[in-house]
Amino acid sequence: MLRSLVAGTVVALILAPAASWSKDPPQQIEVERTGHILQPKPLDPDSADIGKLKLPEGFHIAKFADGLIREIRS
Repeated sequence: MLRSLVAGTVVALILAPAASWSKDPPQQIEVERTGHILQPKPLDPDSADIGKLKLPEGFHIAKFADGLIREIRS
């Protein structure tokens, strides 16, 4: 008898929140998102531009890739 009372109470406690959720379905909220995509202007650096960079003593810089083809997704 006590076992069935406890089992019934546990089942009622588990199902009570579910019953209240089914009464009020969740409401949809209209949200507008604004995004920005930064597309910098492509530069073609030359030796003069590279020479303007300031580097710590002992460091050097050089162009390591040239003529690569880059496809832009739209």
